Amino acid sequence: MGHTNSFGQEAGSPYSDVYIARLASDGSYLWGKSIGTENTIDEAFDIIETQDSSLWPRAATSSRARSIRS
Repeated sequence: MGHTNSFGQEAGSPYSDVYIARLASDGSYLWGKSIGTENTIDEAFDIIETQDSSLWPRAATSSRARSIRS
C-alpha cells in the first residue's frame, strides 16, 4: 500500500491517489491498482482482507464526490 500521482498529476503535486499492490508469498508482484479522483488527496491507512479474500482499503479522501469508482 502506498500512494501515487496518477490521473495526469505532475510529480511533486500535493495531490495523491491510493496505490495497492498484491504480492505472492515469495514477494513477486501479482497485481496493482490505483484508486482516487483528480485534484484530491486520497490516502489509505490499512487493508482489511475478508473471509472471501476480498481486499478493502481503510481510506480517506478530500473529494466531495458521493462515491469513488476504481
